[in-house]
Amino acid sequence: MQHLKVLAGAGAFLALQLISGCGGADPSSADAGAIEDAGTIDAGPPSDAGTGQDAGPLSSDCESGAVGKASDVSGSSRIANYGSVELDTANTNAIAELKTTLVVPAIPHSTGTIFLWPGLQPLPGGHNYDPINNGVLQPVLTWGPTCAPHAPAAPYASWWISAQYVNTIGSHAGYTGCQGGTGMNVAVGDSLTLDMIVSGTTWTQTVTDTTSGQSVSYSIDMQGQAQARALFEIEDYMGGAPSADVIFNNTEITYGVQSGNACQPLTRGTNDYFAAPHASSDKTRCCISKIILRAQGVAATSPNGP
Repeated sequence: MQHLKVLAGAGAFLALQLISGCGGADPSSADAGAIEDAGTIDAGPPSDAGTGQDAGPLSSDCESGAVGKASDVSGSSRIANYGSVELDTANTNAIAELKTTLVVPAIPHSTGTIFLWPGLQPLPGGHNYDPINNGVLQPVLTWGPTCAPHAPAAPYASWWISAQYVNTIGSHAGYTGCQGGTGMNVAVGDSLTLDMIVSGTTWTQTVTDTTSGQSVSYSIDMQGQAQARALFEIEDYMGGAPSADVIFNNTEITYGVQSGNACQPLTRGTNDYFAAPHASSDKTRCCISKIILRAQGVAATSPNGP
């Protein structure tokens, strides 16, 4: 992770960032409790790259049980910053798996650093929160320099992705700073299947480029710490900004026990979009066919809609 949300009070969050081993405050962070009406984006026709039309269907058990309607999903989530969608479950529950497909967007027009990722994070007060404390499990698609292990020597030669765990708060040995596995270069338009799943107390992240057939992974024993927050994020530093929409297709979040009420994003970015969420018939899985993140000041390159 390069972006960490720490619960500081009801509806309030402190954002921390970490890049190349240095932390700093995020000047663009907004109070998650703010409520606005962002309206609907009319983006026109989709661009050639990053539209993600071939990600495949959702699982069969995600086909029923609508939680929201297409006409009201935008208004049912609070507006918080840009390029960020968040889903939380109760501290009495936990996420067991997150699977999604990220489409590699167009090459950015700017330098700086861009991090694009889905992530899982604990909530303070959740099961086994300490001593690991508040870090994020996340496969991160990166443009530019990064603190991740095995980072590429030429950070602007290509988009690069690896599975990571980043913790800027805890002090437990083996769980601080940037942890992660080997990475791989990926091409614009590639579909990246990102799977994060727990077995026992060990979380394994697997990144598969379904276009090239390459795959990388990373596992870490989280000592039974419950993950209760799912995040989809654009992070940009030093003038970096994506030049196209960031699209996640066919997202499925599996919970330990029934959690139908969690299948609705708590917050979304000002210009972000998500398709109407659906819960599986047994209420243990949340299914969202498309999430579109848009950075501040970056024109939409794909239309809202499935």
